Amino acid sequence: MVVSTEKLIDPEYVVCLCRHIKTAEVLSAIKEKHINCLRDLCEIIGVGDKCGGCREELSALLDYALANEEIN
Repeated sequence: MVVSTEKLIDPEYVVCLCRHIKTAEVLSAIKEKHINCLRDLCEIIGVGDKCGGCREELSALLDYALANEEIN
């Protein structure tokens, strides 16, 4: 289930329940590490590799960040 973009970009939203990783942490990693693909995001911050339930939301968040130039 994908949540709304508004909720997904809330800095306190927990994207990965298994690892307790919030949106703010994901966006920060995308910007600081210049991440531009889901595979790199998952490997670099160690998210999306336990149950995989957050991968769709991580992908949407990455797309949002790249479209809004969060990595620059």
